[in-house]
Amino acid sequence: GAHPLGAPFEGWQGNILEVSYPPGVVSASHQHPGPTFGYVVRGRIRWAINGEPAKVLEAGQSFYEPMGSVHSTSANASDTEPATIAVVILGRAGEPLSKPATPPGK
Repeated sequence: GAHPLGAPFEGWQGNILEVSYPPGVVSASHQHPGPTFGYVVRGRIRWAINGEPAKVLEAGQSFYEPMGSVHSTSANASDTEPATIAVVILGRAGEPLSKPATPPGK
């Protein structure tokens, strides 16, 4: 669901969603409109921002993506077990929650 934020974040909202990764699934590099917080609910994911080396995060661990960062690695770390994350994405009302990553210098 989306939840409007008051001052000093007028016009922004917090969006809460669950993302499921079937075994072996990898997402393309992408960006979110604002700061993004994630929590691994079940399974294990490979995660990294800005081309850094990927980390494997397990159920109970969390991650943070600063505004303007590129979510460069987003994948299920298992070829046999599903994974689920809960995500809070902050952004201006009406903005898409995710878009393909913008190449550097664009």
